[in-house]
Amino acid sequence: MKVVHVASELYPLAKVGGLGEATFGLLHASNSNIQAAIILPYYPWIKKNAFSSIKKEVQFTVTVGKKEIEVLAYKAKLKNFTVILLKEDLFFNRDKVYGYKDDTQRFLFLSKASIKFLSLVEDRVDILHLHDWHTAPCLPIIKDLYPKATFKKTILSIHNLCYQGHVQKKLLQEYGIEKSLPALKDEHQKNGYNLLKGGIELADLVIAVSPTYAEEIRQKDQCFGLFKTINKNKKKITGILNGIDTSIWNPEKDPFLKRKYHAKLPISKIRKAKQENKQSLFKELNLSISDKPLVAYIGRLSEQKGLELIEHAIKRAKKLGYQFVLLGSSTDKKIDKHFHKLKKTYSSDDVQLYIGFNEKLAHLIYASADFMIIPSVFEPCGLVQIISFHYGTVPIGRKTGGLTDTIVDKKNGYLFDTYSEKSFDTCLKNAITNFPKKAHEKLIEQSLKQNYCWSFRISDYIKKYK
Repeated sequence: MKVVHVASELYPLAKVGGLGEATFGLLHASNSNIQAAIILPYYPWIKKNAFSSIKKEVQFTVTVGKKEIEVLAYKAKLKNFTVILLKEDLFFNRDKVYGYKDDTQRFLFLSKASIKFLSLVEDRVDILHLHDWHTAPCLPIIKDLYPKATFKKTILSIHNLCYQGHVQKKLLQEYGIEKSLPALKDEHQKNGYNLLKGGIELADLVIAVSPTYAEEIRQKDQCFGLFKTINKNKKKITGILNGIDTSIWNPEKDPFLKRKYHAKLPISKIRKAKQENKQSLFKELNLSISDKPLVAYIGRLSEQKGLELIEHAIKRAKKLGYQFVLLGSSTDKKIDKHFHKLKKTYSSDDVQLYIGFNEKLAHLIYASADFMIIPSVFEPCGLVQIISFHYGTVPIGRKTGGLTDTIVDKKNGYLFDTYSEKSFDTCLKNAITNFPKKAHEKLIEQSLKQNYCWSFRISDYIKKYK
């Protein structure tokens, strides 16, 4: 079975959030029955030595309005799958993946170039698997411009419904989209169009990244303006929980750890290993060595992630008697500035905020922390709690999306329901009170028993592919 993905991110080549890890995990876990490939922009920071092999495949042009834009496609091998890199200077030669005024045009171009490439080199694709709004335009482009191309079935994965790709009619027309305009018509903006909406309308199957999230997005207060579209298409929307790739996240083989460990060790040895890693982390961050529990946050600093509650955790560290570490960054200048101010105000022997991204530090924090907070306003799937499980770090999350599907309160972590400081604080105090008692050790043991590897999750996708 030939499955071709199209995406804007792929770990380790281009990763901003969970999308990059999800696409890599899904492809890497594909078994011998699946011939897997992914089409990705050839961003300037992607090095040729990242691949076991790479060669020029084909050169072609893409029509945008009256312009003919040159694209050079490379075929590369990464792990056990194929990566098609589309090299083009106008839209892809940028310093970062997102954050430009012309992002909608950039990913419209990726979509059109991807379908043009496939029409030139592939006789048959069994499954065309698209990811988020960035590649959803592939579907109207196929319908309007390549109706004879052989794609047996199409799938659209929704990693985050919040981001939809709003666009004007004129730009769609420049890319040759005319017949499919009604499918892309925005539900609320009178003259607006919505790339993700078009994808939902035109895909054969829509996969949300957790079962609970698939249900939540049908609600008016969680559909981000797509209530009619989602409920109209509810029969073809399903939820499959994301996994993690244990070639990346595995405390038994993690190269960044001072002391490696695994789930079958006695709990005393696991705790000792975590303590040694904690000492290594504290030296890096200039924190004082103590017997206090270590609470951590790793992830994007965005409204979705529960900024007020993250800040609350920082402020409550001294009063509740725990140490706190944050590793995160934001593309929003206002949020970034605010967290730099918090860093200046609260940094101490017990609290450190690292504003930015550091791969080594992320692994070391997972292996060192006693608790990981995930106080999200909404969370489609969440990988943080799943990685935490594998490192014996107890998650403290809010009951939403994929957190609901993975964390069982007082069994393998802690869950709080209402998004409020009071509800979060009660949960936080409960967790700290149980540390380092037997109740905490049981949570560590249960968390290490959780298995959300992609090698297990892939079977759910194969069923849908078939």
